[in-house]
Amino acid sequence: MGSSRPPFVDSDAMTSFPVPSAGRSRALHCPWTIRRLYKSSRDGGESMAALYVLVNLIRERRATAVPAPFDDQMSEIYAPSREAHPMKRGYVDSDWGQVHYRSAGDNGPAAVFFHESPLSSIAYEAALPHLGKSLRAFALDTPGYGMSDPPPSDGFEITHYAAALLRAIDGLGIERFAVAGVHTGASLALEVGLQAGADRITCAVLTGVPLMSEERRREFMASWSPPMTPASDGSHLAWAWERYRRIWGADSSAGVLNVGVVQILNVLERYEWAYNAAFRYDPEPRLANLSCPTLLLDAENDIFADMDEPAAALLPDARIEIVPGLGGQLPIRVPQTYAEKVIAFVTARS
Repeated sequence: MGSSRPPFVDSDAMTSFPVPSAGRSRALHCPWTIRRLYKSSRDGGESMAALYVLVNLIRERRATAVPAPFDDQMSEIYAPSREAHPMKRGYVDSDWGQVHYRSAGDNGPAAVFFHESPLSSIAYEAALPHLGKSLRAFALDTPGYGMSDPPPSDGFEITHYAAALLRAIDGLGIERFAVAGVHTGASLALEVGLQAGADRITCAVLTGVPLMSEERRREFMASWSPPMTPASDGSHLAWAWERYRRIWGADSSAGVLNVGVVQILNVLERYEWAYNAAFRYDPEPRLANLSCPTLLLDAENDIFADMDEPAAALLPDARIEIVPGLGGQLPIRVPQTYAEKVIAFVTARS
C-alpha cells in the first residue's frame, strides 16, 4: 500500500499524455489514455482501476507541466497568478466526514463559494487569487464531490447538504460572511444563508438560480443526470466528453471541457446525487426569506438566465448584472471579471 499508483502502469503511460483536443475528428484524450492503460495492464477489464489511474494521471499532468499554447482560454486555470495571494487548501470536519476547501486572502470580509454540480471547488481555482486581494475567500467541495467525503447514500436534500456545509464553515471559524454559488451552488448558498441567519450573512451572489416549475424540475430529474458507471470499453469517457460539449457548448475550449470531464469522472458513480437534490429543491418559497442584499450575477446565455428576473422579484433586496456573450461557468471562463464583480458587491455591503 506504499504506492498510490497501481503496479500495471508503466512509465511511458505517465510521460506520453496527449494534449486535450476539443474536436470530434481527433482521438479524445480520455479514451486514448484508457487504451494506453489497457495495453499496460494485466487485465483490460479492470475498468475501475483504469478509471482511477486516468483521473490521477490527469491530475499529475496538470500539477506538473502543460504545454503553454494549448489553450489560451484556460491559461488562468492551469497557471493562475498567485504572487500576492496564493491559494491554500485544507480539510475541516463536518457531518459526513471531512469537507475539502480552497481559500485565498488573509484580510477583508469573508465570502464562501459553492460550486455547480458535479464539479468541485476547482471551479473557483482561477478566481480565488483575484478574490483574495480584497476578501477572505473560501470555496468548499460539496460533500461527495471533489475531495469531500460523501453522505451515506443518495436521497439527502439540499437542506441536509447545506447543514453539513454550514458546520464546515463553523469549523473554519467564520462568523459573518457572504455566500455565493452557481446553479446547485446557488441553491446551497441560498439555504446556507437561511440556516445561518440574517445576523451572520452580509450579502449573497447567486449565479443561475434554478427557479423552475415543478414540471420542469421533473423533466430535469428524468433526463439530466442518468446513473452512470465505468464501462470496460471506456465508452463512459466519451460520454463524459460529449456531455460537456453539449451542455457547455461545442465552442468551448478543450481545456474548459476538460475541467468538467475530469470532475464528473472523479465521482462518476454518484455524480447525480446533488443534481437530484437540487432538482427536488424549490427555491421559490425560500427566496423571499433571504433578507440580505443579493446580486444575481449571470452569464447572458446561462441555462437559468431566464430565471433571474423572476428570482429578483421574489427577493427583498436584489439587483441583476449580466456578463454578455457567455453561456455559463463565469468563475472558470472569466475568473478575473467574476472576482471583480463579486468583490465590488461584497465589500460595499460588509
